[in-house]
Amino acid sequence: MKKILSVLISVVFVLGMLCSCKAVPVELEDAARVEQIVERMDGSDDLPLYSELKNDKKYLGYFDLLDQESYLYFDIKGEKYIFLLYMYYDTQSELVNVTGAKQVFTGSSLKITFETELRDTQRGGCFPTGDHARCLLKVDDAFDPEKCSVIITDYPVPIEKYKGGIFRVGKKWGMADKDLNITVPVRCDGIFELETDRVEDYYRVFVDGHNGLVGPDRQYVLHPLYSNFIVVGPDRFIVMRDSEDDNVRNEIALVDSHENIIHDYMPGFIDMQSWRSYNSAEQYVFAVFKDGDYYEGVMDAEMNIIIEPIYANIAEYYEESPHMYYAAENSEGKCAVIGTDGELKNDFIYDTVYDASEEYFQRMGAYSYF
Repeated sequence: MKKILSVLISVVFVLGMLCSCKAVPVELEDAARVEQIVERMDGSDDLPLYSELKNDKKYLGYFDLLDQESYLYFDIKGEKYIFLLYMYYDTQSELVNVTGAKQVFTGSSLKITFETELRDTQRGGCFPTGDHARCLLKVDDAFDPEKCSVIITDYPVPIEKYKGGIFRVGKKWGMADKDLNITVPVRCDGIFELETDRVEDYYRVFVDGHNGLVGPDRQYVLHPLYSNFIVVGPDRFIVMRDSEDDNVRNEIALVDSHENIIHDYMPGFIDMQSWRSYNSAEQYVFAVFKDGDYYEGVMDAEMNIIIEPIYANIAEYYEESPHMYYAAENSEGKCAVIGTDGELKNDFIYDTVYDASEEYFQRMGAYSYF
């Protein structure tokens, strides 16, 4: 009896050990590589699939990383494959399915012509609409993505090997680099390409109501800690945070690309950055909260105050001209022009900023000057 009991205990112990060795699913935001969570991605499963890989189901999630301009490359059990999203566009027909793929490989290029099943349709508008299909293709053993261009028939330019980008799992977003390392954890509520002429290939990230910034290497430049930010340049950012002081409300500071503080926090509010948030003088209109309302001023790119924030409203005029200027309204409702040097150009005697601007504009020579 003792021997039987001992054996049973040993079996239970071994079973317990085996169960404990099972891989524990990683939390989304803790994943370091796409492969850890790819089975939780929907794989663009609403799109047609053409596959030359048996048992492809566990790989389909990777299609969520792609657009029609890039492809993924995999070595699977000693054979080489590329994944791509084929786009068919026409005004009179739509793509139903991809039925085949003819490849011409030269060593330096791979040209792919897809065979398709189409359906006649009448689309609205004057321009063709694109339909996509997922394509998983086995390629020549000599294919080298570092040396070989991939050309899709009817595409204007070759497609490129995946360089990293945005992807979604459920309602959360993250970013990966070219090697499928997850560089921005999958915990973001939104990720959008930043529209500015100050930098290229940067992304605004939203996490729990806060803003962050990701650079071309798909790494954080600004962590999602800020209520807003303005990109001054690749190594200069004006950042805003909520203040614990209700009499201040908002604070702004100047930081570099490592989030080191260059100019310490001071009271201030900045609007959301548009494509062009500065003017020819490299200056910014900002506001401070005071006496229950916001008052506007102007500062330069180093956060030096050019015009004190004491005005009810400041308007910019001819902001692309080297002779641009501001028109300000004071607390009495009177308006005047102030230059980018902070100097008053006429008196606070005008009823509107337009009237103040027109006097200065005409006096300086109108369009011949500005």
